[in-house]
Amino acid sequence: MSRLSVEMEAIRQATADKDGSTSMDESGDVEMADADEQDSKLRSIHSSQRVLLFSILNCLTVVFHQESGTSTTSPLGGVQLRTPEMTAVVKEILDHVDSYGGVLAALVSSLLSDVMNSDPQVVHHVHGSGLAESFLRMLSNKDESGTPKLPPVAELIMALPSVLSAMSLTNDGATAVLEANPFPGLFAIFYNPAFAMPKSRCMLNEMTSIDGTGLDEVMLHVPRLRPLVMNSIVETMQNVVEIGSKLSKEEEAPDSAVHLHPNGELLASLEE
Repeated sequence: MSRLSVEMEAIRQATADKDGSTSMDESGDVEMADADEQDSKLRSIHSSQRVLLFSILNCLTVVFHQESGTSTTSPLGGVQLRTPEMTAVVKEILDHVDSYGGVLAALVSSLLSDVMNSDPQVVHHVHGSGLAESFLRMLSNKDESGTPKLPPVAELIMALPSVLSAMSLTNDGATAVLEANPFPGLFAIFYNPAFAMPKSRCMLNEMTSIDGTGLDEVMLHVPRLRPLVMNSIVETMQNVVEIGSKLSKEEEAPDSAVHLHPNGELLASLEE
């Protein structure tokens, strides 16, 4: 755990040094960069650091996953996640998923799910420490065009329903998820071009079935969330119908020819 914390601190420090966290004003005094502005910057991560982080988190995920299937009075995962160091590591990755990538985000998401399922008392810590807020923000963030900022990584997408279900194991946790309503953001990835071929292969095979089963478990074990999930499904279908209707009108327009670009994207070019 200490090595994880040390690496994260080194990454933050390298980012601050690269971007210049201090500056000199006209009088010659040193000015510190705003903390929020500095924290929002992309992290400067070396390939060796990515490999090290992946290896450590992967080992922890395997250990905690095996532990979730056993009955212990004091699960190691819960004890470790409650430490300030481990909490800070998980939050750092979730808050800067665009820097650390979807693979590391998938590992910490699986870790969260396994730890909360093996030790439901940790759910209170996950919500109270801001881990739940960071996860929900990662899921709901969008860019200017409305495209989800979630990395198109299959392992991460598969882990989302199980984390939401684990975060709702307690009444207070279910209330927090209910108020945040992350399901529209989750369903948005299923019809967004950024997550479909040819841009991404993350939705191939049984991905929709896997996530559907996970969401079915959420509705089964947390009935309070069922209306949100069902409303999100209806909204998703309406959005798909709207996209299809718009595309159909564009194809039927007499003054345009719609064809497929070599990269697979639909483009409309006006005929001369």
